[in-house]
Amino acid sequence: MVLKKISKFLILFFLTIFLVRLLVVIVQEKSIVFLGSEVHHMFIGIILVLLSGFSKFFSKNSEINKWDLILFAVGSGLIVDEVAFLIFTEGTHLEYFSMASMLGAGILAVVLVLLYYLIYDYEKKEAKTKYNGKKRKERK
Repeated sequence: MVLKKISKFLILFFLTIFLVRLLVVIVQEKSIVFLGSEVHHMFIGIILVLLSGFSKFFSKNSEINKWDLILFAVGSGLIVDEVAFLIFTEGTHLEYFSMASMLGAGILAVVLVLLYYLIYDYEKKEAKTKYNGKKRKERK
């Protein structure tokens, strides 16, 4: 079950990054402007991650909670895609496909995926340790 969730997360996460990059190639110099300010897709990602968190922690509705993984994966992909771009470049549309932007987004994505797996592995070992400890107590 957990591996299925991880797989869904990773597919949605990397698909989001790929589709955003593709969309930028297709749309080019068009930006989303709200109240006179350019809205970067990172901000949309932050909103999606926040919605995911609020839903996960405050909603008991299982139908709403089904969207948590999707919102979190897509939001994370949007954030990761733009973080390196905004930090390591001047922030122009032409630099979106620069080596710094592409490499930064790729490295950040890999680091987050590795962190995700480390947490999963740690929790798996913890659960196994607790289960084995319970079995020992039952035998005594």
